[in-house]
Amino acid sequence: MRLENDAPRQDIREALCREQRFLCAFCQSRIKPDPDHMKIAHVVPQGTTQGAKLGTTWVNLVGACMGGEGHRSNDYHCDKRQQNTLLPERLHPVLMQSDAVTFNAKAELISRSDDSAVNDAIQNTLGLNIWKLRNLREHTAKALSYVLQGKSPEAVDDAIERLEDPNASELQVCVDYLLFRLKQKKAALQPCM
Repeated sequence: MRLENDAPRQDIREALCREQRFLCAFCQSRIKPDPDHMKIAHVVPQGTTQGAKLGTTWVNLVGACMGGEGHRSNDYHCDKRQQNTLLPERLHPVLMQSDAVTFNAKAELISRSDDSAVNDAIQNTLGLNIWKLRNLREHTAKALSYVLQGKSPEAVDDAIERLEDPNASELQVCVDYLLFRLKQKKAALQPCM
């Protein structure tokens, strides 16, 4: 279904931004509710049989960044790269369980259970480990680490609590990676028994 003007799309953009707290559903970069900074993405692409059935149902819509639009195709990521490729159900950004993915030492997103279909979709279908996104994760973590340098374990707990705040109107860019790193730091600060 094509919308005749952009007004309904703008309402959808704004609602998705609020619901996702202004982060791309795939890479967790910042999105803004306007057509130059955000796409309305269909998790199950419209060009597939399943996507045609789902159409514009809310559970199939997410806010996505521009995904490298205007750059080389090697730099495409998120919805721009996904195109009409189906994601494994375990990677659906709306329905995904929080323990389905984790990160490795190179700031790469990976399947927690070493699921090859999920890893292939992360790497190839969505391009979530391209250099630009790994650098974004590393830089946000370094900035947070700098702020927490020399602070007490309680400061780490406070940072985790702020990042997990369900009432925050916006989430921190790369929030899942930051939480991953902070929880590693917290574990390292725990006294050995």
